[in-house]
Amino acid sequence: MGLALLPFFLLLASTIEAQSLFDVTRYGAKPNTDITQAKAKFQASPDAYKAAIRAQDKQKLMDMLTYPTVEETNLKFSFITNSIVKDITSLDSKNFHINLLGCKNVTFQHVTISAPENSPNTDGIHISSSEQINILDSKISTGDDCVSVGDSNKQVTITNVTCGPGHGISVGSLGKYTKEKDVVGVTVKACKLINTTNGVRIKTWPDSAGAFIASDMHFEDIEMQNVSNPVIIDQEYCPWNQCNRKLNFMN
Repeated sequence: MGLALLPFFLLLASTIEAQSLFDVTRYGAKPNTDITQAKAKFQASPDAYKAAIRAQDKQKLMDMLTYPTVEETNLKFSFITNSIVKDITSLDSKNFHINLLGCKNVTFQHVTISAPENSPNTDGIHISSSEQINILDSKISTGDDCVSVGDSNKQVTITNVTCGPGHGISVGSLGKYTKEKDVVGVTVKACKLINTTNGVRIKTWPDSAGAFIASDMHFEDIEMQNVSNPVIIDQEYCPWNQCNRKLNFMN
């Protein structure tokens, strides 16, 4: 299969401060050339990239790297702290483009995400069980939520993000599982939503498995163009129409 047929990342940054580094030059890559020309000489496993991504403190990947993947999610960050991810592009993911789990104090800046408008479940950035997450100065075009904030999150800030096409910026869905925890402190500010089905949305399941609170939500200075549903607070979110429509306690 040719490289052009696979989803890939373009990762561009200036410096790296890490304890582990995967050196592609050891496998045939040369500076200032197309790294994919060395592909026949080495095959980098996902673990090779995890070594750099999981290193502590500020992390940036040097030079430009084209990374083909067969994973459904293009890029996963699990239990990362005190990090900056910038100047990356994610194309045509089969599922979420970027997925965060258990992260703290992580900033994404100048991120470009692109997927066809009719591609299902291709959320741009999905955040779960994390805190102090910042998404800044980015452009996201997908077939699902541009940014989705799941359960158990605290202090998520989304600023100067252009979204569209897609399903807008969402908090939720919440309440599907029993062990979900509160969502506190979500700010969406100075964003543009263009040609999206929804603008900003909070969605919860009607028969929520547990009781929790979604609070301290701020949506301000948001520009919308050709948005079908600008603001939605949906306490009966039921995408497959197989729910108990009786509302459970939820704030």
